[in-house]
Amino acid sequence: DMTPLFQTIVDVVPPPQVDLDGPFQMQVTNLDYNTFQGAIAIGRVKRGRLKANSNVKVVSGDGNAESARILQIFGYNGLDRVEIPSAQAGDIVCLTGIEKPLISDTICDPEGVEGLPPLAVD
Repeated sequence: DMTPLFQTIVDVVPPPQVDLDGPFQMQVTNLDYNTFQGAIAIGRVKRGRLKANSNVKVVSGDGNAESARILQIFGYNGLDRVEIPSAQAGDIVCLTGIEKPLISDTICDPEGVEGLPPLAVD
């Protein structure tokens, strides 16, 4: 029975510090590809909220910003990837609709374009 371990995690580990009300911001930390959906950007939402079919800006590591439209948002139910209508700060999500995402790209609200520092990859 793993209940005591899970309860200890809930009691001891603090929730992520996130800003639900700020403009959407997420850094791409992993990539996937699907023949039907194309490139999939994976990361944790740092702040704000996002709905499917929303316009976003994708800021590359060198600071260039390009427009994109998020077609689908996927979350996780255990290890299964499931489509969800929206995501909010703290969620780990997969986004489709970005033509060629790269690790470290920042996906953000077009009204609040702010790139995050590039990730260091060993």
